[in-house]
Amino acid sequence: MKPFKNSVLTRRFALLGVAIALCFGALAGCSSGSSSDTSGGGGGGGGGSRVSTVVGRVTDGEGAPVVGAIVKIGALTAQTTQFGNYRLPNVEIPSEQVSQTYVITASGLVNGVKWTGSNVIEVFAGVAISNNMHIVVSDPFVQGEIRGRVTNLSGTPLSGASVYASIALPTDPAHPTDPIVFSTLTAFLGITDSAGNYSIPEIPQSSRYVVVASYPGKLNGQKSDVIVSAGGATPVNFSLSGPGGSSTVPVPNGLYGISLTYPTTATRALGANVNAILRQRVLKQKGWTNRHVAIKGNLANGSITRDAPSGTNIENIVTWDYEPLNNLYGYVVLRSINISTNFKPYAVLQDPLADRFSDADSVITPDITYYYSIARLDTINYPTGGAEGDPVIPPIVVRPLNKITLSTPANNSSISNPVFGWSSVSRATLYQVLVYDRFPTLQSDIDLTNGAQPIWPADPNNPGSSLITDGRTSQSYQGPALIPGHQYYWVVLASDNVGSAFTISPLYTFTAK
Repeated sequence: MKPFKNSVLTRRFALLGVAIALCFGALAGCSSGSSSDTSGGGGGGGGGSRVSTVVGRVTDGEGAPVVGAIVKIGALTAQTTQFGNYRLPNVEIPSEQVSQTYVITASGLVNGVKWTGSNVIEVFAGVAISNNMHIVVSDPFVQGEIRGRVTNLSGTPLSGASVYASIALPTDPAHPTDPIVFSTLTAFLGITDSAGNYSIPEIPQSSRYVVVASYPGKLNGQKSDVIVSAGGATPVNFSLSGPGGSSTVPVPNGLYGISLTYPTTATRALGANVNAILRQRVLKQKGWTNRHVAIKGNLANGSITRDAPSGTNIENIVTWDYEPLNNLYGYVVLRSINISTNFKPYAVLQDPLADRFSDADSVITPDITYYYSIARLDTINYPTGGAEGDPVIPPIVVRPLNKITLSTPANNSSISNPVFGWSSVSRATLYQVLVYDRFPTLQSDIDLTNGAQPIWPADPNNPGSSLITDGRTSQSYQGPALIPGHQYYWVVLASDNVGSAFTISPLYTFTAK
């Protein structure tokens, strides 16, 4: 990969301001900012370390985390956390190879049934952390397969072609021109062998798969509304043509970003899903639960220094509109802490179906402003020529909030009239208290789709006094009558005034007197 033109990007971004207007609840506004600090991703490539740490998330088909799933690459194993995250260190790239392709598998129990899934990932030498390597698991009873062959126009097989598949949601009749939205968190991937054959197994049944075949130097092939039936194998073949006409790619549309800060430690073994629920809730409010993350996001920054507060994760999420382009190879993500200098390529997403990137770099720090942009890579000239399209201008800006801690009532206390108290968070203007009468999980007996619902507020869309908007860091309980001797759970979600940064507290319990 040839170097990107950082100086050109620097000059472009220096001429423009930054604005973002995102809504949360009934509040909206604008925020902009800058920092004199500088940082960015370094360069990754074919040299350097021959091992990488593979990082990703295991989810179901709707993007909900699967807790306690076992992830494997060969003999290497890891188990997912309460957020569905996993880390697999020491994944090797053989000597003299730029990269190595692996099959990664996952399995876990969902409602007592063993769900399984797999995907194909590519790990690059010199990249210490290979991020966004996600896996979707599903009930084997509803799984099918896509398989086929990729050739050129003369029928010669194309070895090493990538075939991507994602499930598209039905088009909204009220907005027929809106971009396609995918229901899976990640694209499924198959790689062709020497005969041009590929297989994408263990995928959920659906009638709306979008399947794209990509090969450097060729125009993409795409087929929509591909039907996958349980127990069946759907043939999808491609014949890819050479370059024709312009090989430029347009600037992406709809670039947005938010930041999430949440605890890393589990509250209950293999079951502390409350923070995952709130993470899903925030993304759902933003309309992002059905935007998938590219599976081949190769981070160029190998830093292992943690600047986030101890015991927390910080995740910056960037999304954009998907557009079906026949010369789209993927995307480059650019990140900076100073809009006028040091705007660097940070990650490469080799996936034409990508519409989202999750930046969970351990060096992300609260109250530091991060700027993100993306540019498309064209399949005709990239990677041989290192060509990319123009980046989005202006970039989006996110500024993570610090962690939030709970003070009263003390965890595991007994109390008759609880008054909830928590720490003040700089720049947080909204504090949402949520109280549950059962342990919050992503699924419950009464609501298998959304999980356990809070008793206060009963309607999250009408939070009433449970939503604090005046900066106070305490609130008396004003929900339905508490049952003496019953255990309750509570958590606080805070956000800034424009809904671009959120922080989630640990989960505390109390018993009603």
